[in-house]
Amino acid sequence: VANEKSKTALDDGYFIGVPYVQTKYDVCLPPAMVNAANKYIADMDNESLIAYDLTDSTFDELLLCLEEGPIVVWVTDDFVKPTKINSEFGKYYSPMRAIVMNGYNKFDNTIYYVDPVDGDLTIDYDTISSIYEKCGKRAMMIRRVYG
Repeated sequence: VANEKSKTALDDGYFIGVPYVQTKYDVCLPPAMVNAANKYIADMDNESLIAYDLTDSTFDELLLCLEEGPIVVWVTDDFVKPTKINSEFGKYYSPMRAIVMNGYNKFDNTIYYVDPVDGDLTIDYDTISSIYEKCGKRAMMIRRVYG
């Protein structure tokens, strides 16, 4: 699929790579995750959930959305400064990792999150918001639909 797509394949909602084998790219951004989540939700006949792409939201807007549920946020491994990669499939940042923000303590500016490798952790607001901005402000969440 990736070889057949334009240079914006990443932003068009495609996973670049092979899911079961490590390749040169192995990149999946919010559009692909939102598409996959909504297809899964539809297959489960669950009309009470929907996935949303929150890309380009400010970090403070994400914190407001966090009141409705966890948010997947694209950052870098260990929150190091990202390197911008301009691949034949689109722009992304390295070393990229998606984490799940699941809480915020506004009194000490601590963000609670789940890392796919290291489990439950915390980080300070300034660090995560800075890396989120530098990584292109990419995020998504699944929300409950009412009515």
